[in-house]
Amino acid sequence: MINHMPKTRAHIHDPNGTPIGVIIAIVTFLIPIILFIGLIALIGVIPLLIWQVLKYILIKSRIYKVFGFVFGLAAIGVLTPSGVLTPSAVQAISDPTTISIEDVRAYDGVLRSGDLLLVVEYDLVYASTPTETIDQAYLGRFKRAGTEYASVEPYAYNDRGYGRGVFSLYWTKAQKEADSIEFSNPNAENYEITFQGKVGVFPGTAPSTTTGTIDWQETTDTATELFSHVRSLANSLQQDADWSDNIPLISTTADVIQLSAKGEDYFTNAIPSLGSMIPTIFSSGLSTPDDTATAHAKGFEGEVETFWDTEGAWVDTRFDNLAETFKMPKRVITSILSLFIIAGVVWGCAKLMEESDRGWEFGLLTIAVTLPLLTAAAWMPMGVTMSVALFALLGIGWTIFLRRAGG
Repeated sequence: MINHMPKTRAHIHDPNGTPIGVIIAIVTFLIPIILFIGLIALIGVIPLLIWQVLKYILIKSRIYKVFGFVFGLAAIGVLTPSGVLTPSAVQAISDPTTISIEDVRAYDGVLRSGDLLLVVEYDLVYASTPTETIDQAYLGRFKRAGTEYASVEPYAYNDRGYGRGVFSLYWTKAQKEADSIEFSNPNAENYEITFQGKVGVFPGTAPSTTTGTIDWQETTDTATELFSHVRSLANSLQQDADWSDNIPLISTTADVIQLSAKGEDYFTNAIPSLGSMIPTIFSSGLSTPDDTATAHAKGFEGEVETFWDTEGAWVDTRFDNLAETFKMPKRVITSILSLFIIAGVVWGCAKLMEESDRGWEFGLLTIAVTLPLLTAAAWMPMGVTMSVALFALLGIGWTIFLRRAGG
């Protein structure tokens, strides 16, 4: 008996084969089953909860009027650009007397190392200026071996854009590499610039002209070359009789050559970001903006994510096991459990108050407590919580301003 008693005590505390070990094994086995049952219950409860919340918000609070207004604006915003709510273009524009590409020049490193800019000078002559502006009727396109890689609508400035003018095409380094476009075309690929009418605007075949001649500006001083080119274009255009209503385009004061107000207006639209490429040609002294991405510290989010990361933490270990069992991320499991807890609290509050309007209101307000707590416990993603907070602020704004304004 004396020798037997120590074995009995060892048997009680041994987690591998003792009653306590059995209990731990049973609990570990039951946790996935309980979570699975909870998930099934959640699937059934969530639609009912959503319906009750929507019924209260949409009917009791009359917010459906706001939703209807916003939905209407969204529908207009979607349909208008697609042409559903806009009048059809006049299908009667005639062919031009002359359509030609006068010059194409290519520059690299205009904004960032490795980028590419094409400046195209065109001439599009009509005996009678069409009603449609040039951006409604024509496109400038870059092709390689017949495949289009970029297109642009010319800027309608002088005479609705007809006559002589300029358009440009630009690629960042990443875009250029993605399109496999090489500066100076060392492999002699079939690069083409096409200037053509838009399909459907003309009664027959749309007028078109194409050139494969590109003047690659191989220089170590791209800004100076581009400055000289734009100055030459401005001088040439302002000497054209058809541009007489929009001159001067360039001015010289004390030997300083700069674009005039009209010149700035035209060339900043014909060649977007020109003010950052050659700021010295602008009287306003534009400069290249600093678009360097700023890294923001996420110390608090990091602390939250490591809430359970303690050596031997029972909760975190169990969730790791569940994630491995169900073959899904641990954050998904904790988020599902969090939603179940939040839904249960809201539904419980409503039940305790006999599902009255006040009950649902109080239940919804508890989310302001349960959600941050679950986020602090690293069960709910920080992004979800911040998104809910944003919508809550919008709801508060509606309650304070729009609802009261509506009486």
